[in-house]
Amino acid sequence: MNVRDTLIKSFKQFKQDPNQLKKIEKNTSDSLSSDSRTDENDSEIPFFDPTNPTKMIQFLEYIILNESDKADESIFNSLLDCYLINWKKASEPSERDILRNKIMSLLLDHMGKYSFEQAMISCRMNHFIDGLLFLYEQMQLYDLILDHYVEIGDVNKILETCEKFSDQDERLWIRAFWYFAKTSDVDISLLHRVLEEVDKRNLIPPISIIDILSRNSPTASLAAIKNYLSQWLTKNSEMVSKNYDLIHQYQDSTEKMRDEIESIRTQPKIFQSSRCSFCKVHLELPSIHFLCGHSYHQGCLESPSDEKGCPLCLPEQIKLSNMNKKDQDFDILNNQ
Repeated sequence: MNVRDTLIKSFKQFKQDPNQLKKIEKNTSDSLSSDSRTDENDSEIPFFDPTNPTKMIQFLEYIILNESDKADESIFNSLLDCYLINWKKASEPSERDILRNKIMSLLLDHMGKYSFEQAMISCRMNHFIDGLLFLYEQMQLYDLILDHYVEIGDVNKILETCEKFSDQDERLWIRAFWYFAKTSDVDISLLHRVLEEVDKRNLIPPISIIDILSRNSPTASLAAIKNYLSQWLTKNSEMVSKNYDLIHQYQDSTEKMRDEIESIRTQPKIFQSSRCSFCKVHLELPSIHFLCGHSYHQGCLESPSDEKGCPLCLPEQIKLSNMNKKDQDFDILNNQ
């Protein structure tokens, strides 16, 4: 059933009850006889006047407030359309404010009772931006919210949108970065703010950032982004230094392991531990000894049959094994 049929059916139901009809007539400035429609159906519903939605609004509001069980999706969609038509036609600021509040109240208080898609189309057609942005947020279309502020060039709202919704969609920072990179006369502090988030979230490689800025930004000179470059070089230098320390650490560990392996191969291993390495109590039979030198009561090991090594040494062995596997996988990819 379309909107027109729904309204006609509702009006016929009210027409059968004179008391209900009088309630509506009382709130209407025009009498029922003032409407002159040649169409038979239109004459049965005098509030149906697309050129003057005021009477229609009164009828729809009455249904929603007093006969909510008869108010289906088409009723709410129709009321929103009527509000938007009057809002667009209104010339007085006070009248527009009243209608704006009514529209936002309808969207907020009756979510789920109207069509989000139809509401978005109506708000867009009537250029009702507040409602459109509200609907975008409810439908998690955060990129469309950002696109709106990019289109009108509201840099503060662009940052506010990224900060508000980036936990749900961190790609917003990438869109903002491209905007600031291509925009002239932009406050360089805003670009720094976006760069900070892009770098922190590892959204764009630093080399790509520098390349984008050098090719597109009319304002981001080398001096303007020197802080970012300095921070990146410092971070990169620290990472290289840490990697070198790890390399030396693992080289020493590898040499130690080689010596231990050679010792195990060529010399007898004497287990001299007198205490359990887990509970620190004096060792008693049955006990389990590992070549690393740690010894345990059999009961202190959760599942001796499933253990692949000494519980104290196993985490480090797994870590080294995983690193070795990653290196092997990397070599395979490079050789392909």
